[in-house]
Amino acid sequence: MTASASTATVGEQLADALATCRADRESAERALRVSIAKRSRAGVELERTAGRRDLSEDDRARLRAAHAEADRAVARCRDGLERTRELERAARIVAAAFEAQLAADPLAAALAQLSGQLSGQPAGARAAGHRTRTVPRPAAPLVRLRSARRRTA
Repeated sequence: MTASASTATVGEQLADALATCRADRESAERALRVSIAKRSRAGVELERTAGRRDLSEDDRARLRAAHAEADRAVARCRDGLERTRELERAARIVAAAFEAQLAADPLAAALAQLSGQLSGQPAGARAAGHRTRTVPRPAAPLVRLRSARRRTA
């Protein structure tokens, strides 16, 4: 494998790793929001039934256990989110170090630029985590249509 191919491959792998870390973090954030909502619903249900005298002690214990389990799920999701944030931070640091190394070494920068030109991408675009748009943008309409209703002040 040549140096230009390895530089381009490392840049692509770093871009893929950054995209994967970002997707994992967003997924962990969604899971945390869902678990907080479930805990909130369990807490509301527990509070709503707290004053009822017709509720058995077994039902109250079940509601308390459901709330405690939801609270543990929130803690697990928070820990998972923190781990994914740390991993994403580490991937960004590695990508920045790779970019700094390319900038410091003129030969590596020239090879990256050459490999980017050969693949049709600007130099460093993949290594920086930017994807090129493959779908053309829709053209702007030639005439702007107004609504049929007249607007009043």
